[in-house]
Amino acid sequence: MPKKEAVKIVWCHEHIEILTVNGELLFFRQREGPFYPTRNLLHRYPFILQHQQVDKGAFRFVLSEANIMCLGLTLLLEQ
Repeated sequence: MPKKEAVKIVWCHEHIEILTVNGELLFFRQREGPFYPTRNLLHRYPFILQHQQVDKGAFRFVLSEANIMCLGLTLLLEQ
């Protein structure tokens, strides 16, 4: 990111903050939590977060946004 880019924080309802650069949404957070990358940013740069893998039976539940415990993770890819 160049030094002179227009960086703004947009405040939304439900205590959501979105960090934008030149009008492009990059990161968001709720309340005072950590900033997370947006889905579009993850599609452009997929290696921002670590990859994790679940077994075949948990796939349907993960896609339906179920809460998961770390015990369901079967593989952690080292970088």
